[in-house]
Amino acid sequence: MTWNFFNPVKIRFGWGCAADTADFVRELGAKRAALVADPAALRFGLTDLVTAPAPQLFVTDEIFARMQPNPTVQNMMDCAAFLARVKADAVVAVGGGSALDCAKAAAGPLPVIALPTTAGTGSEATCISVLTDDAGQKIPRTDPAYYAAAALVDPQLTLTVPPGVTAATGMDALSHAVEALWSIHHSPASDALALAAVPRILQNIEAACARPDDRAARTAMSEGSLLAALAFSQAKTAAAHACSFSLTMRYGLPHGTACAFTLPALCRLNSQAENGRFHEIARELGFGDALAFADELDRLNAALGLPRTLEDAGIPLSDLPDLAQECMVPPNMRNNPVPMDAAAVERLFFGLNDV
Repeated sequence: MTWNFFNPVKIRFGWGCAADTADFVRELGAKRAALVADPAALRFGLTDLVTAPAPQLFVTDEIFARMQPNPTVQNMMDCAAFLARVKADAVVAVGGGSALDCAKAAAGPLPVIALPTTAGTGSEATCISVLTDDAGQKIPRTDPAYYAAAALVDPQLTLTVPPGVTAATGMDALSHAVEALWSIHHSPASDALALAAVPRILQNIEAACARPDDRAARTAMSEGSLLAALAFSQAKTAAAHACSFSLTMRYGLPHGTACAFTLPALCRLNSQAENGRFHEIARELGFGDALAFADELDRLNAALGLPRTLEDAGIPLSDLPDLAQECMVPPNMRNNPVPMDAAAVERLFFGLNDV
């Protein structure tokens, strides 16, 4: 087996490490680091944790926060114009995936320092930016230029995330890890990272939702999310993510919720691939087989209050042919170990009619 590994992001993980951002700005030789943050990060004063140790290194009189939950190409262009206007020489992005994706795409040649405020998207460690085009389609773009120069993953920044967002983003991270394990591009390195991520998320997501101030659970979730991001930065995601884009745009499901919706069914389907390899993976994770693991994913979705059936998700049966066709998103669908066409996707969704 021949495989490669490349991830140039300098990463610091730890409680309170957001206060070290100025050190990373200095390492870059920057003197005017502009802030890109989502509205929640501003509302809870999270950018203050970043700038307080050395405010002179940051553009603090204006912060770009004009992005939608699913950032658009226009949001990115507005952000790029802001960075040029304030004469930024670096970008510090503070927020969930929307803020990080917008900043990475807008930065151009400017280095980006990413500080995630959710334990979920993993954008701080990948070269992917997902933007919504003028037609309302979510388009994942991959470019080595989208790698951040550095990422500071501080679990303290996730304390203000409400339970619903914690659940959705946590399931996004779990999807990253699980899809990295069964992706046709998996490797021993991505497998090791994903196998370390899954138990951290499975064992802590319910506690993080039930007790938002649980430092141990928040730390484990942030670590699991980061490990999952490193895994899928190499192996890429597969069918669950391919299906998620239309589920979000058609029915308004949050991205992580949309990924979680098909994950158990795909776990059962993909257990047939590679001579049952995913059964072995499930046993390594402490389950009897891949079907038992899928049952746990079903239980988890139910426990977190996430949709499990077409009715739960507001999907009428009459939509399935068009929905299935829209889910054929390259390259994600091509990464699935069981080849999928629109008819197979339609059958997958139909099976969710009465879970």
